[in-house]
Amino acid sequence: MRISIIHGISPKAALMTCIGIFSGIGGLGLLAYLTDLPWIMAPFGSSAVLIYYATNSPLAQPRNLIGSHIIAAIVAITCVNLMGSTWYCMALSVMITTLLLAMTDTVHPPAGATALFIALEGIDHYSFVFMPVTTGVLILFLTAWLSSKIFPDLRPYPHRTEKTT
Repeated sequence: MRISIIHGISPKAALMTCIGIFSGIGGLGLLAYLTDLPWIMAPFGSSAVLIYYATNSPLAQPRNLIGSHIIAAIVAITCVNLMGSTWYCMALSVMITTLLLAMTDTVHPPAGATALFIALEGIDHYSFVFMPVTTGVLILFLTAWLSSKIFPDLRPYPHRTEKTT
């Protein structure tokens, strides 16, 4: 008996998704474990669903993945520095992040979680923008790109749309 589809996902797509998530999230987790440095944060989990599974979504594209988390981190850290880790800092961090993502065409919903996480934790140092935010999303992007090469005809990443003239 040949299985062609498992609840809406082909075995090839499932394998590609699993390899991507395990290498990206697992790799960041392993780096955190081995170095005792914060290579990973919870919002990366929802980014993983988009970039390893919904590879053709505009929300999953590299510009959105990378730009959104960086914008969210800068906004939230600035808010924490101005207001402390307060309820209104949390609300304003997510609100301002969402507006800036819309204005810059970099909408990636997990970035809202990044802003909230930073405000909630009271992270006030801009080095957090580089580690874990930028390094983490770059590693996620790289593993998403590499995992899409397993079955190049299946779900390419990044997804390129044909421009019409």
